[in-house]
Amino acid sequence: MKPDTTLVISLAGRPGSFGFTVHNAGYDALNLNYFYKPMVCTDLGAALRGVRSLGIRGVGLTMPHKVNALQYLDEITPRAEATGAVNTVINDDGKLIGHNTDVIGALELLKDYAHLPWLVLGAGGMARAFLQAGREISHKNMVLSCRDAVQGRGIAALFGAAFLPWDQRDKMVGCALLNATPIGMKPDDAQSPVEAAAVGHFGLVFDAVPDPVETKLIAAARATNVKVITGRDLALTQAFAQFELYTSHPAPRDVMTAAAAKLG
Repeated sequence: MKPDTTLVISLAGRPGSFGFTVHNAGYDALNLNYFYKPMVCTDLGAALRGVRSLGIRGVGLTMPHKVNALQYLDEITPRAEATGAVNTVINDDGKLIGHNTDVIGALELLKDYAHLPWLVLGAGGMARAFLQAGREISHKNMVLSCRDAVQGRGIAALFGAAFLPWDQRDKMVGCALLNATPIGMKPDDAQSPVEAAAVGHFGLVFDAVPDPVETKLIAAARATNVKVITGRDLALTQAFAQFELYTSHPAPRDVMTAAAAKLG
């Protein structure tokens, strides 16, 4: 890094190369003295205290930290508070402020699918982001399904959604399937959150799993000519919003998109 470089990091259980690639490509394109570094995190509270004391400008959060982070922040934006999860932290002169750019990404990518019922799978931060996106557009037909029925019913009630038992998730027809579980993520990429035979019943498949890009679920949807949105699409779209929070500059979308494409 150059002297006086502004540092941005990600904290993850299993960090990948996506954020490093697209954010640093954007910084280089705008000639910004910023550097993005992914880091493994096993103690989120200690890591965020370090962010404050070291003057690190921003943090991207992924599983399993999006909900747990709330307790360690000084301020939370109204959107993040309503979501109950953060995926981006800005260090504003020692004040850690939580944002949620997953909601921004979901809103942009789902804008043409508001007419469909939404079936959201999962109970973590990304599931909450999907539900918050629906709430912001006054979506009236959202259903949540997860393994823990007690937890799921509680989350669904917060967002005005219905709850569907996990063993019924394959039986929905004509809806947008929004997978917010880690099922299908490497190294367990042979798995899928729904049976392949059921995938053709959906009007859209949106798999938030970022790696691999072509999950088993996405491949099954393509094979049955169901429209798809990938975890890569989500990661990139929300990264544009993160970039602007970190730097106060518009994201160079073309450059960041091209950098993401080189990852395969």
